[in-house]
Amino acid sequence: MWMYTAIVRPILTYGSLVWCQALEKSTNLKTLTKVQRTACISTTGVMKSTPNAGFEAILNLTPLDLFVQELAANSALRLSQTNIWSTSQSGHTTILSNNVDNNVRTDYMTPYLDFNKSFNVSFPNRQDWENSVPFSNESTIAILTDGSKMNTGVGAGFYSENLNLASSFRLPDYSSVFQAEILAVKNAATQISMMPISPADITFFIDSQAAIKAISATLIKSKLVSCCREELRVLGMQHNVRLCWVPGHRTPQCEMKRNIVEHIFQKTNERWNLLETCCHTRKLWPNYDEKKSNKILLLSKPSLRSLIGVLTGHNLLGYHKKKIGLSTDDLCRGCGNEDEQEDTTHFLCHCPALCRTRKAFLGNFFFNELEELSELSGHSLLNFVKSTKWLDNP
Repeated sequence: MWMYTAIVRPILTYGSLVWCQALEKSTNLKTLTKVQRTACISTTGVMKSTPNAGFEAILNLTPLDLFVQELAANSALRLSQTNIWSTSQSGHTTILSNNVDNNVRTDYMTPYLDFNKSFNVSFPNRQDWENSVPFSNESTIAILTDGSKMNTGVGAGFYSENLNLASSFRLPDYSSVFQAEILAVKNAATQISMMPISPADITFFIDSQAAIKAISATLIKSKLVSCCREELRVLGMQHNVRLCWVPGHRTPQCEMKRNIVEHIFQKTNERWNLLETCCHTRKLWPNYDEKKSNKILLLSKPSLRSLIGVLTGHNLLGYHKKKIGLSTDDLCRGCGNEDEQEDTTHFLCHCPALCRTRKAFLGNFFFNELEELSELSGHSLLNFVKSTKWLDNP
């Protein structure tokens, strides 16, 4: 699918700002839609009778006419911010009035040259960081900045042990990581400029080379970068300022950067833990864990389906099969006891018929609660499930 979204679709929609209204004719739209439909069928191997809307929703593909409108509106908005866009009552110039608020602000600006740079820039290699922190001594004021974007939002912040200074803030969800990195530097420079401190060497440690290069470039293309340079220029009038690239988390000082964006992770986990639904899953997966998620995503599709079935309780055990109408019997197949329901909790924790298998793969003959399994790896749970063959298709 990436070949379609990264190569075919950009070619297909090139210059859409000019011809977007041509898609109002159904014949033109059908011609373009056939290309996207062919890509979906080739990728998924679904039956040819599958409707477009179905696999577009499953594959998270925007319908092509809406995608073209969005692309054209973004292009028009960018041009309008440079004051070279004219509007009229007809034609493609009406795209803004039909799709977006004309008063919305963007970070784009007409590029200009700025040769006045009141700070130094350094890019130490990774070997320079092995034994010491470059451009840092007892008299240096070190500022750590960082920006991050996750599914839960965009955040940025800065930290300085020397100044006992720490701040974190959230950005609009549509902001980029690049903008978060730039804003962290700008806000740090603004706050330090207002502090009554003697002239000193101030080093900003930034883990984004793109941000440093944009700030230090002579050609300025972003309003945010322009404002950041201005704040650094003001700070540079009083202090010796340096922007220094730091490899992510290479030094003890850089470990503190993780605390800057912890509020994002904390809010994510708080929302998950306070959720009233998904009780079964929250017991087995109590917190967001990127490493565990990345590991299970490496599994094959059948293995991933089995593991997620156990983690969510949506599987082929008796309880859920009866619940969705695939079976009239939800009694445990291993116990021979009419009082034992074959649900995921019984399967993972209590069934005596599986005690030896449970001991071999999960470490204990029995468990009291599902929470006791939350620390186990996904592979351990998967190996236990596979060995029982209880979740295999009948």
